[in-house]
Amino acid sequence: MTEDYKYWAFISYSHQDRAWGDWLHKTLETYRVPRRLVGRASRDGQVPERLYPVFRDRDELPSSANLGDVLNESLRQSRYQIVICSPRSAASRWVNEEIKYFKSLGREDRVLCLIVDGEPNVFDIPGRDIEECFAPALRYRVDAHGHITDAPAEPIAADAREHADGKRGAKLKLLSGLLGVGLDEIVQRERQREFWKRVQVGAAAMAFAGLCVGAWQWYQNERAAREREISIEKLVESGRQELLAGQHARAAVYLNKAYKMGHDTVPLRFMLAQAMKPVEALTDVRVEHGGRAVYASTFSPDGTRFALHVLLEVAGQQRAVIRIYNAADGALLRELPEAPVLPLDMEFLSGGQRLLVTGFPDDIRSGPPLTRIWALAEDATGLKLEGINGYAGRAAHPEGSRVLVANERGLHVHDTQTGERLAHWLPGESLRAASYSPDGNSIAAATADGSVVTLDGVAGRVLQRYAGTNGQPLTAVLFSPTGKDLIALPERSGLPQLSGDIRIWNVADGALRLSFAADAGLLYVLQFSRDGRRFATVGSEGYKVWSTARGVLLFSVPRALTEFARAALSPDGDTLVTADFQNRIAEVWDVRSKRMVHTLDLHTDGVSNAAFNPSGSRLLLASRDGSADLWNMPIDRAWRYESFETLPYVTRFDADGRHLLVGGGRADDGRIMVLDGQDGSIKQRMDGHEDVVVDLDLSEDGRRLVSASLDGTAALWDYVRGTRIATLSHSPEGTYTARFNRSGDRILTTTSPDGSLPDDDATWLWNGLDGEPIARLSHTKFVYAADFDHSGERVATGSFDGTLNLWRAADGKLLRSWPASGGPIHGLAFSPHDRQLAKTTPGSIQLFDPDAGTQTGALRDASLGIPEVLAYSPDGKMLAIGTQSGSIWLWQLEDDVIRTLKGHQQLVDALAFSADGALLVSGGLDGEVRAWDAHKGVALGVLLSFARKAGFELFAPGDRLAATAWSQIAVVDVSARSRRAEDVGRVLTCKAPWIVGVDFKLISEKRENAPCGR
Repeated sequence: MTEDYKYWAFISYSHQDRAWGDWLHKTLETYRVPRRLVGRASRDGQVPERLYPVFRDRDELPSSANLGDVLNESLRQSRYQIVICSPRSAASRWVNEEIKYFKSLGREDRVLCLIVDGEPNVFDIPGRDIEECFAPALRYRVDAHGHITDAPAEPIAADAREHADGKRGAKLKLLSGLLGVGLDEIVQRERQREFWKRVQVGAAAMAFAGLCVGAWQWYQNERAAREREISIEKLVESGRQELLAGQHARAAVYLNKAYKMGHDTVPLRFMLAQAMKPVEALTDVRVEHGGRAVYASTFSPDGTRFALHVLLEVAGQQRAVIRIYNAADGALLRELPEAPVLPLDMEFLSGGQRLLVTGFPDDIRSGPPLTRIWALAEDATGLKLEGINGYAGRAAHPEGSRVLVANERGLHVHDTQTGERLAHWLPGESLRAASYSPDGNSIAAATADGSVVTLDGVAGRVLQRYAGTNGQPLTAVLFSPTGKDLIALPERSGLPQLSGDIRIWNVADGALRLSFAADAGLLYVLQFSRDGRRFATVGSEGYKVWSTARGVLLFSVPRALTEFARAALSPDGDTLVTADFQNRIAEVWDVRSKRMVHTLDLHTDGVSNAAFNPSGSRLLLASRDGSADLWNMPIDRAWRYESFETLPYVTRFDADGRHLLVGGGRADDGRIMVLDGQDGSIKQRMDGHEDVVVDLDLSEDGRRLVSASLDGTAALWDYVRGTRIATLSHSPEGTYTARFNRSGDRILTTTSPDGSLPDDDATWLWNGLDGEPIARLSHTKFVYAADFDHSGERVATGSFDGTLNLWRAADGKLLRSWPASGGPIHGLAFSPHDRQLAKTTPGSIQLFDPDAGTQTGALRDASLGIPEVLAYSPDGKMLAIGTQSGSIWLWQLEDDVIRTLKGHQQLVDALAFSADGALLVSGGLDGEVRAWDAHKGVALGVLLSFARKAGFELFAPGDRLAATAWSQIAVVDVSARSRRAEDVGRVLTCKAPWIVGVDFKLISEKRENAPCGR
């Protein structure tokens, strides 16, 4: 038979026998006919190399409206029909119909059967009809019209059941029938094939065995490498999460372990450097006080010593001692016994020669209050006086020679050296509190009936009586550090504790100036800044910082606190450190930005006390874990500059980063200052602008400076001499941009962005050497964005009319113009090699080839808002976009993938990549400057926080960042320098009380006592 068919065979089966259908289909199509049989004559022509293709309805059927026609056509194009026989196919109407149609084509001798289940020809045996595996059309012959006749048929069958041919024998029988070759020959050829296959397998076995050893070793190496990669990923991510949560020391432990395992990337080095700042701020001064808690701490006036009130437990009894240490090396200098168990005040007197402690003999205030004074140069047990000066205030005279004791018998003045009573004032009055003024000339006293009086500090004469207490008993009275204000706090519901109500009088005239509730519950601590502008309170509602002049809450840290919570307000009032014996982490808060900037998390139990030294350069933290540590402050080693006369608006580093240029001023006085890049000291001033300076740029050679001011002028300066060379423009609405091109021979300025000026005045090109005008770059409406390309040979301008123009910088000739598309242009950016120009319009970013003039890409999304800032990565493969919602879109230009970076809460209007492109820094209206992993698109932390909009300048090598916000400038180290992991590990071993466990959780481990010795 030489007729051409599309298929070698058509497999008919019940879908319940799908597994058999899959096996048979694969077996036939993948069977390689023995080479000696290929090409031999058979009834189908010549024996083929393969039996391909074989039709199987589930795989071959197309989507068709008439499946019957499709099946019939496939049957007509098949040489053979193979029926998978089982009781299920015997009962299938569709299998029976397929057999009838194929036999009606005159091909009854080409129907092959594969028995897989049931029994053949038992349908007519009573009770066994359900076992029948042959369909009716198989058991009987079929005429040309497709009708089943009464004549029985004898189908050719291969039996795959185990007790018959089995799967292999049935396969060979079917192959014999399909190929038209005798079964014995097929079996012989198959045996020969299997023999030689075994020979080949045997020959290859030894080679394979050798390969197995190598492969196993390779597998083990690959597995170990992958496990190492997974471990590193977990360590880095754990460290990143700890860093974002403010757990710097814990982050450093994770990150350095990954670093030690060889994971050396810029983001990891950057995170490790940030995490190590608080760790490295911890000095080598660490004392093991051995106590259960430290309830009070203080520094001597010169900062060379510090005292700890340590609560011990001896034979089940509480005992308090005072331990005095050397602040330079932590050596124990003196231990003072029999201190009050619950201290209220502790301070050095007489220039540090004596120590005063007031408080109660037990922590439930059951005993009479005590005042203790020790002469530190003597071995005496110290003075013990009955009574205290209240819960706050200055008990001792500033000279330290006298001390106040208030009790139910009046006010007593004692000599601090001998304990002799020098005076007894207000006899018969029950006093609850008393305090000296800062100069010692006045004394304030509070009575149990709620009255407040001031007395002459020498003669005891009553000077003033203050109204406004409403008869409430007072438990604290104190003067502000300036002595101008008098503060009193009532007791809480008849208990000897401070309520949250604060009253402030003007000392000069006795007028009640402020009365407000600082806490709905109790107050535990009230502490002033050195200048008295601010005071901090610790109460049952949390930590709060207030303005003394206005009584306004500046910021708060809501917490449910007990009376053992403490806080330390820095002498300048800008930093608050929280300490809570229930929390092992001390938090460092920036008062101005109202944000937590660091955590000090190197203790294993609650932090029970905190104190700044007099200069604010060191912080003492004491913990329930039995240790106390000294930390260098500020933690980030940043220098800050603040000026309310010259409000900074824009900053620029000079070429070598040694100086920071600052432009700013006020409405009638614009200024340019040159600050030392290391300490912020003022090196030079350039005056002459009559309004705020809003833009600055230095020529590449560092010799000329151009500035733009809201007074409408741009000025060209000799940066070296600090003298003005020329005034470039004048616009009553202000000049907003002033930029040099790369060679420094051209300057670009733009003026009013509000559309109120004639369009010809909007954008100018100037000679960068002498300030002479070159050309006006005109649009039909005002120019909102303009900049030089990186070569400095072209200028792009984007207008509110939507047009984008490209100009020649040499003479201002228009090179190319793109028509308006998408609305007003708000931002422009050239890619690093000037191969691409990006513009922003409301809801879209469009990319252009500046040479060909073609549009090369676009990003349109309404959620973009009006993106005003763009930044290309140094390799030009990524474009960062700041949005109004606070998110950053990181567009990977090659594969058109966009990552969304979320963290800012308001408009992002400052973006910059590090020089290596690994980091992205952003600033926004929320006052935060954040760092990101540019390649992974994940947050690495907050670098700086301000109360208002934060802009920044990133120094080119990427090791320092200068940020401005309202009246402040801060410069911080943001480097990602390489360092030895062993050196970092040595510091962490000494200072951090953890190691990484096998489950990637930190395990507490006691720190070494030996000095770290950096």
